[in-house]
Amino acid sequence: MGGTEEDAYYIEGIDNDILLLRGNQKGLLTLIDRKTGERTLLYKELLTAKDQEYAENNDVPYKGDTLKFVKRSGDKLYFLNDSPLTGKKDLIYTMGQ
Repeated sequence: MGGTEEDAYYIEGIDNDILLLRGNQKGLLTLIDRKTGERTLLYKELLTAKDQEYAENNDVPYKGDTLKFVKRSGDKLYFLNDSPLTGKKDLIYTMGQ
């Protein structure tokens, strides 16, 4: 379900058509289209270049990005980025139409 990498995954969100998974080893939030199997690494779509670099290289206190799934409204998904680089915890990013 999580892809080709062997890992333990945490499910952050699930619906009829999507799955939000975070692998324990890399800590990167991934959106999976349950109909097509298409996988999207959300940090590459939603974060600035500096936050992307942080997501790929940090390991304190946890590896991975600092995206948190907030809610779904229709076809839009809302995320919070709790970035230590910007100090802003109220930025909400959206995906969808």
